[in-house]
Formats: sequence, C-alpha cells, structure tokens
Amino acid sequence: MDRGGAERGERRYPLSDFNSWGLAGGAVKSGPTSGVISSFPDAEITMVDTSGNVVAQPGSLGSGSSAFTIAWLRGTWPQFRG
Repeated sequence: MDRGGAERGERRYPLSDFNSWGLAGGAVKSGPTSGVISSFPDAEITMVDTSGNVVAQPGSLGSGSSAFTIAWLRGTWPQFRG
C-alpha cells in the first residue's frame, strides 16, 4: 500500500475525472528483446481509496496484446493495489 506524500506531511488530492485513458500499439523493449506487452511480465494496477473502493480500473489486454484502457470510477483518495 502506497500512501505517497501523506506520510511526509504533503498535501493529497482526489483523483481527477479522466474518464478513460487508452494505449494502442504498445510495444516493449528490454535489452535486445522486443515484443508486445504480454511478451514480458506485466501486472495490472488497480487504484483504490483508503476504504478499499476502486477509483480507477484497468481493462484487459486487447488488440494483439498491445492495447488496454483504464477507466476512472470515482474521485477519492487513491492508493495502489497490484
């Protein structure tokens, strides 16, 4: 669980309503190896607030394992869960 700057006395703000964000044609390169996202170890990251409510949710890999979207659900204090 990541509390970000809150533990250092920094201000925190609710997650802005970005509606949805998408990536198409994603590619990965690590050293001499290249490929689509699913060619490498990957993890979905779901953002949750301090009560465990999901604030942003990624979708599944699609379009040849090189595309995905993430949807904003609500604007509360996010933490990250992967």
